[in-house]
Amino acid sequence: MSRVIHFEIETRNPEGKMAFYEEVFGWKFQEMMEGYWIIITGEDGEEGIDGGLMRSSTEEALRTVNSITVADLDEYLGKVERAGGKVTSAKMEIAEVGDFAYCEDSEGLAFGVIQFFKKE
Repeated sequence: MSRVIHFEIETRNPEGKMAFYEEVFGWKFQEMMEGYWIIITGEDGEEGIDGGLMRSSTEEALRTVNSITVADLDEYLGKVERAGGKVTSAKMEIAEVGDFAYCEDSEGLAFGVIQFFKKE
């Protein structure tokens, strides 16, 4: 079974959004690349998942995107389309992590799908 393993929060004001979540929940932020920060929501070994904060590139409504781990990304991208969803981004490699794509379900709700690289 595939599980949600990561979430992303969009924002037009990264500094304000980080200050809010740090004050309310004690979350920590580490810049990964320009316009994207890793969110650390707890200590290693605690229940829960970490996430990401990304600068929104549009003026549309902001969203939260959940990412789901799968064994074979290409297989699941096909499943998304056969079930009436859409693949909305080209498959991309996240260095030292895995292959990733954004999709939408049959009603247009965005989510991510990731196949982690195998550890050798």
